[in-house]
Amino acid sequence: MAVTLKEIAEEIGVSKMTISRVLNGKTQGQVSPELTAKIKAALAKYNYQPNQSARNLRSAKQPEYQAVDDSTVTLLLPCPDFLDKPIDLIAEYVEISNAVLQTACQHDFKVKVLPISRTNDPYDIEWAWLKDLGAGSRVLAYSAWFLPVLTELSRRGCRIAMISAEVFWRQAYNNVAKDWALFTYMTVDGSMQLVQHLIKEGFRKIAIATKYPDEPDEPLVVGYNNVLKKHKNRYSNIIRLQKKNAQELDIETIRSAYDKDPFDSLVIECPSNWKFRYRDSLAKNLDLPEDIRILFCDDRSDCSRLSPPIPSIHYPRKKMGQDAVEALLADDFIPGEKFYQGELVLR
Repeated sequence: MAVTLKEIAEEIGVSKMTISRVLNGKTQGQVSPELTAKIKAALAKYNYQPNQSARNLRSAKQPEYQAVDDSTVTLLLPCPDFLDKPIDLIAEYVEISNAVLQTACQHDFKVKVLPISRTNDPYDIEWAWLKDLGAGSRVLAYSAWFLPVLTELSRRGCRIAMISAEVFWRQAYNNVAKDWALFTYMTVDGSMQLVQHLIKEGFRKIAIATKYPDEPDEPLVVGYNNVLKKHKNRYSNIIRLQKKNAQELDIETIRSAYDKDPFDSLVIECPSNWKFRYRDSLAKNLDLPEDIRILFCDDRSDCSRLSPPIPSIHYPRKKMGQDAVEALLADDFIPGEKFYQGELVLR
């Protein structure tokens, strides 16, 4: 009885995909010369011959889009001039990109950075730039901002990895992303850590400020309410940030909320592109009393530059980038979602 490819793979201790790469001559950057020689020796030992009729059938069913280069990880970029933005706006992307580059190079893979839009609009896609991505392509994106283009690339048969925050509309894309590898940092947990810390420090009138307080699954609000309920804390003050210009501090809204219902501490969602007067305290930036304790939901902004520095949650984006690349390069791509907790950083 002829030996099967599965049996040869089990004997050598590799996957069927690795042996297929050797059979198809696609070992460059993916299978070491030593392992290639070992596989070829095993194939010769059992006089293994591929099923030609099956190969012809597969060839007849080639997908509409086929990867031009399957030894590359493609890292999507919103637009060509994205990297021209100030470093504090793209710090997260740079951190993840470095992790992606280092991990891919360790496996002898290349990394291609590819913009998807001229206008920084996820619904205004330059599809011609994406024509070489198809079945066999490995694609990584940071944030669900890329959801429309990732949906199409997934239809083509690309391997998809997405790094993103735990956002209130996450459930909306779960069905679309069921075949992707998702790497999600837990903002509900981060919010809970911040509020727990304030209660431990003796604060009881804790407010939280976010742009989407009315969304039923808004993670920052969910975490906030969970901790207040646990400690039977009746004070609740959820502030809706209203500034349309993301670079402006919403001083008027926060000060008005304080005047209406004074709080002794504030957990605030802080976008990375807010503009601060770094020589002043954050309380002074927000026109609040200096004794109010303020914490950030994320350390995307350079909290250490404020005086005094602001405690915040740090998420392991570097580790997430490494894990995403490892998933894309694995012999057997396994879809699913992995969650990452943040760490409270006290400065």
